[in-house]
Amino acid sequence: MSPSPRTATAPPIAELAELLHQGSSGHAGSVLVTVEPGRTDLALGMWPVPPEVDHPADPLIGFLAPSSWSTLGLVTSGTLWPDPDPDPDLRAHGPTSWVDPRGEAVRLTVLLGRDGTATSLMSRGNGDPEVLEGPPQGWVPDVLARALGRPTPPPDTTLSFWVERAWLDHLAARLMGRPGSIRRWDDVSRAHPLSPPGDALPGVLLALEAQALDHESSWERMRTLWNGPLSTTIVPPGGRSITVSRWFDDGSFSRWVQRNLPEPADLLPVVLDSLPAALADELCEALVGIDPTEP
Repeated sequence: MSPSPRTATAPPIAELAELLHQGSSGHAGSVLVTVEPGRTDLALGMWPVPPEVDHPADPLIGFLAPSSWSTLGLVTSGTLWPDPDPDPDLRAHGPTSWVDPRGEAVRLTVLLGRDGTATSLMSRGNGDPEVLEGPPQGWVPDVLARALGRPTPPPDTTLSFWVERAWLDHLAARLMGRPGSIRRWDDVSRAHPLSPPGDALPGVLLALEAQALDHESSWERMRTLWNGPLSTTIVPPGGRSITVSRWFDDGSFSRWVQRNLPEPADLLPVVLDSLPAALADELCEALVGIDPTEP
């Protein structure tokens, strides 16, 4: 009796990550990497991500990897900023030509297996790669997980937090572009995403609207109702595409819609310092998801 054919065994994911990190070192942009075990060997794939995408992981939105792919990863270049960043991989937008001279040029590799194993490496300049402690977190591991059909961590913010974060972002952009341009509460209230048509609501009623959103809706409902645009229509080869509402889970969706919004701790002081005192006080009364007393 002849022996049954066996599938090649992949090396540990940490070894794969180092191999792919070193093997793509000559590429200045971002590379999607795939691992497909065969009967006698491993097929390693590399797809250069087109530089015109907003974020190198965006082409994977709605993409499901073939079941034969055991591992999926992303190698990208970016900046390590002097100040702590809550989600460093959001700084990785491709070629380092845009790097702020105050930051440090880095290359980051994030690798995720279909079995849930994961690792990430970072090299500074031309230095040796460093293994980053703990499981990868942020937009890149979210996308890799969903492309492999794996769940992501649940949402860690409320709907009201998202809404108020968008509200503050809009107000900050207006006030920084035109200092002193907001002098009436009506202008503050109508910028709130939950502000209804008609008369502008006072702050306490805006707070009730935000509380009602948290009580009556959910991230699941928002995900299924989402009809906003995607940032790219470019997709990698292989695999197949499904609808965004099916591709996202609640955790990845919640982080995706907020990924380009600054942190409230950065927004709120800008807005409050730029508003008349009475308007600043009323705005604080309207906040439900964001605590105005937190630094």
